[in-house]
Amino acid sequence: DSTGDWSSDVCSSDLCNDYCAYLGTVGTKELEEMGIADEVIEEYEMRSEYTDIREYLYKDGDMCGYLFRCLHCGKYHIYVDAS
Repeated sequence: DSTGDWSSDVCSSDLCNDYCAYLGTVGTKELEEMGIADEVIEEYEMRSEYTDIREYLYKDGDMCGYLFRCLHCGKYHIYVDAS
C-alpha cells in the first residue's frame, strides 16, 4: 500500500497539528467539481514536490492525488503519487 509511506505525515503538514481523514483518490476534475482545486493544488505545489500537476492529475491515473481533510479545521490536503 503506497499510502503507508506518507499518510502519517499528513497530520504534521497541517498547521493545526491534528489528524486528517483520508477521503480517497482524486484528479484535477474531482477537485474542480468540489470547488477546491486552486487552493489544494497551490498548497501542494508550495511543498516543492511535483510541480505543474493540474494538467496531469487524474483519479487513479499515472499521476494520482490522495485527498485528506483536517479533522480540526476542515482544510483539504493532497498528496500525489506518480508511476
